[in-house]
Amino acid sequence: MPSPLSRADRLVKRLEVAGFAPRVMRHRDRLRIETELPGEVSAASWRELLAALATADRFGLVQGADRSRTAWADIHRDALTAPDTPRGHGQQP
Repeated sequence: MPSPLSRADRLVKRLEVAGFAPRVMRHRDRLRIETELPGEVSAASWRELLAALATADRFGLVQGADRSRTAWADIHRDALTAPDTPRGHGQQP
C-alpha cells in the first residue's frame, strides 16, 4: 500500500489538474487536504473532484454561512488505526 504522504501527493495533483487549489494540513494522526470550491464548477471538474476525494480514507463537503464551499479529505497516517466509520459527505471530524 502506498504511504500516506504519497497518497496525499497524488490526491493534491489530481485536484490541481482539475483546476482546484488544494492545501495540505498535517495533523498528528492524519493528513487533511482541503480546497475551496468556486461558485460554478463544471461537470467534468465535479467528477474529478469526487474521484480524487474517493481515494481518501474520509472526505466531505462543508458549506459556510457565507455560502462558501470547502471539500476536504483525510488520509490517516496509520491505516491500522483509521476509524471504522463510513466515508463520504457529512462525515466531519
